[in-house]
Amino acid sequence: MLTALCLAIVGFQAAPILAQDEVMFARSYKMGEKVTYSTALGDTGHSLTADVVFTVQKVLPSGRAALHLQLENFHIKPEGTPVPPIGSDGLDVQTASHNLPDKFTLGNGPVNIVGLFAMAAACTLDTKVKAGASGDWTWTGADVEMKGTTKVVSVDVTAKRLKAEIKVTATHNGKDPLDMTLTSTFDLVDGSLVESTGKLSPAAGQGSPMDFSVKRKA
Repeated sequence: MLTALCLAIVGFQAAPILAQDEVMFARSYKMGEKVTYSTALGDTGHSLTADVVFTVQKVLPSGRAALHLQLENFHIKPEGTPVPPIGSDGLDVQTASHNLPDKFTLGNGPVNIVGLFAMAAACTLDTKVKAGASGDWTWTGADVEMKGTTKVVSVDVTAKRLKAEIKVTATHNGKDPLDMTLTSTFDLVDGSLVESTGKLSPAAGQGSPMDFSVKRKA
C-alpha cells in the first residue's frame, strides 16, 4: 500500500502552469464618442446624485483626447439644501497621463468636483499589466493635487474586464486631505470605466466618510 502510494506520487504530473494574461491598461478614444455615468456621493444624512456626460471633441496624439464634461440630473438631499451654481456650459478638459485631466481648477460649480472624482475612478496605468501589478502616480491640476496607487486585482480576457483597487490622497492647495479608496472595473476593449464604488474620507474633524459610486449607463 505504501509502495503504491509512493509510486503514485512519483508518477504524478502536475498540470502545466499557464502564463497570466497580460493586457494593455490604457484608455483609447474615438471621435464623437459619448459616455454617460451616473454618480452618487453622500453619507447617512446628505447625498448628491448626478449624471456626468463625457463627449470626445477631438482625438489627440499618444492616446489623449479633448473632452467636454456636462452635468445633468443634479439632485441634493435632504430637500431644501442650498444648491451651488451649475455651469450650463459644462467643462472642457484634455486627458494626460493615467487618463487624468491635464489641468483642473475648482470653482465652476459642482461639475468640477464630480467630474474630477469620476476621472480619478477611471485612472489607468498606461502600460501592459497582469493581475497583481501595481503602480504609483502623482497628478497636479492647478490648485488640486493627487497621489495615488493603482493595483490590478484581476484580469478576465474572456469577459474583457479588468478590476483594480485605486487609493488616492487628494489635497486642495496642499491642505484639506481627502482619502479615496475605490474598486473600479474597466472594459478591456477601450480601457473605459464600467463602474466604481468606494469611500471618500476627509481628514479627522473635517467631516464623515462618504460613499461614492460611478456607473456607466447603457
